[in-house]
Amino acid sequence: MAESTLATLTQSAITEVAQLRELLAAYTGLEKLLDPQRTAEPDRQELSTLLRLMNGGLHRQIELTESSLMSMQSALPIQAAGEKTRP
Repeated sequence: MAESTLATLTQSAITEVAQLRELLAAYTGLEKLLDPQRTAEPDRQELSTLLRLMNGGLHRQIELTESSLMSMQSALPIQAAGEKTRP
């Protein structure tokens, strides 16, 4: 049991390091864009990583908001069949 837990923790740590490397690449691209002395332009991979991370965060927030709204809606009392809902 301890061996499988160690293997799981190790795999999790490896995954997290890979995610941190991806985040660092995104920040490096952003830093290159914002550097007033700009000696290097961000490369396509850095910008792509930055956009992917931003889009992923936005997607998670949309999903979370939608899920919350659906939960709220299901908690509301069911309206009578002929009753109209307000816009």
